[in-house]
Amino acid sequence: MRYTEIKDTAEMARSVQMGLCGGFLDTTKRFEEILAGRQAQADCDKVDESDGALKDSDVGCKRDSKGKADITRDCNFIQVGPLVTTVATSIPVSDRFVHGLGWSMVDAINKGDVSNAIKKFEDAKPQSVCGAVTSEEADELSLPLESMVGTLCVSSAFQFVALVLA
Repeated sequence: MRYTEIKDTAEMARSVQMGLCGGFLDTTKRFEEILAGRQAQADCDKVDESDGALKDSDVGCKRDSKGKADITRDCNFIQVGPLVTTVATSIPVSDRFVHGLGWSMVDAINKGDVSNAIKKFEDAKPQSVCGAVTSEEADELSLPLESMVGTLCVSSAFQFVALVLA
């Protein structure tokens, strides 16, 4: 396994497509933008704006038969796990206001204000150009039970040793 430093996170999808690396850690938002075809379009736009200084192969741009950017270029990416880390954003609240703020949040949730606000901005979320993964495709992508035998044996051995030593 090798690690490659990438200065701009926008280059991650391009680096995988060009064979410089085999995967990447990224934010959920950026991954949604990649599946929406925005990164593939941006790579081809970079070539178009370079006035011939860059070629499609320099930035991993793929084009369709009409010469337009193939926005489905990154549809072969799959998310292989949950978020690695999250950064909680919060605002400190005085002890005097905690009870009232908590009550008002519960009230807003019960009235449906929170779900209405989420629905209001649902259109701002990038829509994937890759199509939905069917349950049959998901089954093909998942690992069989046999692939976990080694992990189970090793972890069981460690547990047994720990039990004997305890």
